[in-house]
Amino acid sequence: MEFTVEQRRIVEHGEGHALVFAVAGSGKTTTLVGRVRHLVRQRGVRPSRILTTTFTREAGRSLREKLAEYPECAGVETLTLHALATRIVDRARTMGLTDLVIGEEHFSQRLFSEARKQLLAELTEDEREVAFRLRQMAFKDFDTYIGIQKGNLRLPYVPHDLPPEATALVQSPDTGADLYARVYERHDELRRREGKLDFDDLIVAAWMLMSRFPALRQDVCALWDYVSVDEFQDVNLAQSEMMHLVAGACRSYMAIGDDDQTIYQWRGAHPRFILGFAKRYGAREYTLPANFRCPLGVIALADRVIGENRVRAPKRLRATREGSGVYLHDARAGEGARVAMEAIAEGHSPEDIVILLRTYAQSAEIEQVLLEEQVPYRLIGAAPFYRRAEVTTLLAYIELALADLDTLASRALSTERRERVQAHWKSVANRPSRYLRMADIERVAREAWRSGRTLAATLEAFAEGQPGHVAKPVALLGTWLGFLTEDLGTTPGRDVLLDFVSAIGYRDYLVSTAPTTEFGQERAGMVDALAEMAQTRSLGELVTHLAQLHEQVRYEESLRQRGVGDVPRVTIMTAFRAKGLEWPVVIIPDCTAAIYSSKPHGDPAAAEEERRVFYVALTRARQELHLIVGGEDDTTRFLEDVGHERVVQQHDRLAGLLSRAPESWTAGDTVEAAELLRRYEHEAFVQQWLRPETRRSLLAGFQGLKSALAAQTDPAAEEVRRALDLRRYAAHGPLETGEEKARSWTDLDAMLAARQAGNGDAGVKDGSTAAKHPQVDALGRSASPSGAALAPGDRVRHARFGVGEVLQVQALGAQTEALIRFEGGTKRMALEFARLEKLAP
Repeated sequence: MEFTVEQRRIVEHGEGHALVFAVAGSGKTTTLVGRVRHLVRQRGVRPSRILTTTFTREAGRSLREKLAEYPECAGVETLTLHALATRIVDRARTMGLTDLVIGEEHFSQRLFSEARKQLLAELTEDEREVAFRLRQMAFKDFDTYIGIQKGNLRLPYVPHDLPPEATALVQSPDTGADLYARVYERHDELRRREGKLDFDDLIVAAWMLMSRFPALRQDVCALWDYVSVDEFQDVNLAQSEMMHLVAGACRSYMAIGDDDQTIYQWRGAHPRFILGFAKRYGAREYTLPANFRCPLGVIALADRVIGENRVRAPKRLRATREGSGVYLHDARAGEGARVAMEAIAEGHSPEDIVILLRTYAQSAEIEQVLLEEQVPYRLIGAAPFYRRAEVTTLLAYIELALADLDTLASRALSTERRERVQAHWKSVANRPSRYLRMADIERVAREAWRSGRTLAATLEAFAEGQPGHVAKPVALLGTWLGFLTEDLGTTPGRDVLLDFVSAIGYRDYLVSTAPTTEFGQERAGMVDALAEMAQTRSLGELVTHLAQLHEQVRYEESLRQRGVGDVPRVTIMTAFRAKGLEWPVVIIPDCTAAIYSSKPHGDPAAAEEERRVFYVALTRARQELHLIVGGEDDTTRFLEDVGHERVVQQHDRLAGLLSRAPESWTAGDTVEAAELLRRYEHEAFVQQWLRPETRRSLLAGFQGLKSALAAQTDPAAEEVRRALDLRRYAAHGPLETGEEKARSWTDLDAMLAARQAGNGDAGVKDGSTAAKHPQVDALGRSASPSGAALAPGDRVRHARFGVGEVLQVQALGAQTEALIRFEGGTKRMALEFARLEKLAP
């Protein structure tokens, strides 16, 4: 193996704890394998005394395969953290310290159902709202919630013999999410009664058992002398503390990771674990700064972007490959898909291309374009947009309104269609909750769409005989379903849909019933994405359009099932899932303030996480990075703050210069290259990674031009001589300039004159006009002028409802909504879409 100087230092690290900051694409796995080999071959360590740990089975498999190439490494243990925890629990059981076993498949879901059943049985008649919320809680959401809680050591039960130092790490479960903590407490009680563990329990159980039983900890610690944890930036509290007990006292505990890629804070990962490692263990620090993946221009942009964060270890991202690689595109609907199609037309395989999203809500327009243009794609980690629950619920409401429209027009529904809309009604009757019993839902389904009676009229009649807590939401639905029916042909349908969503409280329902705030906002974002698809269509046209797309996908899926049409595909996934992966062509759509912006937070590291997510996306590209940016006041500040257009333009220019032989450069070219290399601190790249013949010619040119300026005394000449100074290059390797042929530098005087006049360096100076940045609201979104100006008591005018008074303004998910009293009644409206005109007092 050939190692860089930085890699060699880590490979040869022997005794003592160590922390390795490995930037994106730095070859850390190769370095780790090199260190294992060094321990075995040069230091005589038995392979069985070495433990390497990873987070995923895929990463573990890759590491084992690389170690298997070297017979001397046979016997080195490579485990995921959960596999290690399983070993520890099994050992505790063998020692007679516990009876805990891993539960059977789906046992946690069984306990969830039992816990919910018990809680429902304990509720009183006055707690009907709690009962409905419990019945609507999904196991998938609950499972997400308890996984996060356990990772953060937020536990409903603590053994009485847990030592004080361990007990101090445990907190009570988060009660912010809707009823989840109550179910969690009962679920955990049932789990402990059965003596079983699920996947998320393993880490906690291993940590707790080692904390309670010193003999177990000593037994585990005696197994390994050299322990490493890869991707340490992803550890949560439970994982960090388990590894502390496993490896804290071994001969060498090495953590490897990149704090700049800590992007899973929602599930417990935090930069403080890796940033505090050196102090906690007295560890020696190393850095792997060289990125072997991305072109020079991508590295320069990514380095500047992440350098704006403050909660991070000081380090720089260094390039090893030539080229610019960054392409900027103006925003328009579905542009990510069009860029992918252009890349395919230029010769790239669809398998080379990934479209990286921040949230899955962004996939709507992209999928639409790819389906319309018949470009095969795969969506990783989510269902196609129009199959997601949030979307199908709203489409079901629109289908109900379409059925009412036909009923009002005296068009009888076929038996098949009536059965379909009855199924739609049953699926949405309690989304959001209206306290309807199944018998009531069935009754409404039987009576609607008969004898010219609409569902809206059926609901209003049904509400009259019900208690207030049922009558109010049911009557409200009937009223707004009537409005929806009236407006099905209105173009655009976006405002119609969002008014309906606000009126029935669907967005609030999505946010309040989610296991975390992040999940709630993601789901609410699906509503906005569907609404945007109705920007140029009525809602009736939207349903027809999506049905056509659905049929196209069903046809393609049937071909794949028959083994036909298995073709290369464009990949679509989120940046969160892309960490550790790479593609020749990376497309990042919606590089706007609405998608990528810092979120106000009391924890500075949490406030900076969005920039880390963006950085991870930037550093996936091997050849081309395509950024779809907004307008002057809409592009994300992550780019605007670093002057992204200038960075891209200057690296395009630098790449063009380096593609030519430096001996062909003019004096102006030579000075421009010198200043750009100096500006972005690319001296190490020149000395270590630029082609030898190009490097020698380039440095010789710098030296020759500097000599030609020796007799010049004006300030412009002195400035140029500083740019051409080779001392900064000498810090990164020997200066091999070769023999510089005599050159006339015919443009030298003109270049100096232009610089003296202040024009010659216009493309390089930092003194550019500062980019304008949009104002953002408390949620970090671009502030809507009307929304920012509204407050309770203000008078507004709405195109449909007339003049009204603002009663309340509040944030729900990613939207700001206002409660407004109009002459015809009180309305709740999404300010971004309501088109309200503020009236003078």
